[in-house]
Amino acid sequence: MDLRWNIAQALEIRWWNWYLKGKEPGNYLKWKRQYWFDFFQRFGIPVSPSGQLLEVGCGPAGAFLILPKENLTVLDPLLPVYRRKHPEITQAYFDELNTIEVPIEQWSSPAMFDHIFCFNVINHTARLDLSIEKLAGAMRQGARLYLSVDCHRYRLLKWLFRAIPGDVLHPQQLGADEYVAKFRNAGLSLVESGLIRREPIFDYQLFIFEK
Repeated sequence: MDLRWNIAQALEIRWWNWYLKGKEPGNYLKWKRQYWFDFFQRFGIPVSPSGQLLEVGCGPAGAFLILPKENLTVLDPLLPVYRRKHPEITQAYFDELNTIEVPIEQWSSPAMFDHIFCFNVINHTARLDLSIEKLAGAMRQGARLYLSVDCHRYRLLKWLFRAIPGDVLHPQQLGADEYVAKFRNAGLSLVESGLIRREPIFDYQLFIFEK
């Protein structure tokens, strides 16, 4: 992994440490579960899908909080850190799940998945094209990928952020059309997209792809 990715991962850990500091675990997890329920309902994402499920870049409190545990796998290279730093948040959940603790670029999946959830993580990767290839390769025919990501609204700022970089947490800096094109090149079809939140520089968007 390159230096920029390593820096981004270190800053990601620091951000979570800051964000979770002082939060009462029970109240936080209750709020986070409701957040995911509301998010799934808003965009028509199934809360209890059938088949094999994968959440990529789950963090310490991802969508796994509301998804069925029986056929669920979570992947995040920072899982060991979350377990160690925030056991009060993670211990009630990670022990019930099949966990994978490697970057997606280093992942080789023997399983095929019917639903993959990839929320706010694809722009954290070191090698975007390889990461997309791994995701597409782990999907059964007819499987769906639910992806959220910050998309640049302005071409000039996008190039500036790539050069400086202006957003150290996110090594990948693309616009919506560029993300869609890369997933289409990997053999996926765009089923639906929606705006989650508009910000001054980015549109935080949801894309639903199908294989």
